[in-house]
Amino acid sequence: MTQTLRPVGDAVSLIRKRPEMYLAAAPPSGRELAARVASDALLLCATRVRTERQGPWWVISADVDWLARPPLDDPTELFFRIVPFPEGGVNSMRSEVLLTAFCDAVVTAEPAGSRTIVGSVPPSDPIWGVVTQVPQLKRVVAFRVAGEDR
Repeated sequence: MTQTLRPVGDAVSLIRKRPEMYLAAAPPSGRELAARVASDALLLCATRVRTERQGPWWVISADVDWLARPPLDDPTELFFRIVPFPEGGVNSMRSEVLLTAFCDAVVTAEPAGSRTIVGSVPPSDPIWGVVTQVPQLKRVVAFRVAGEDR
């Protein structure tokens, strides 16, 4: 059976209005968000997933580009839409949209390049050196939660 995706209005606004529906902790914690994204990568066939803290940034990297997995053609849509995630169980959704809803900065990198998804991250920010330093990895996502201390 093919699953058809339907837009859910402005997903980010919906999530921000009811964070308790999507997260266990309030306010949102980088630790929980990192665990959710890393879990998605593992469930989508990654065999090596690394989660680490680099200053104010949380960094998730994997040996598989978990964002490139179907059902979307453009992986950046995952950061702006509620996307069903049957691999995670009944009523599960992909976690990347939670980063957009609760983080002040999100960046991603793959072998072809890197980009900012949310916020303004200057080229001098050390995170760019972190997300591009491990070429054997297929995907890196890094995010910063506003107001979260080291």
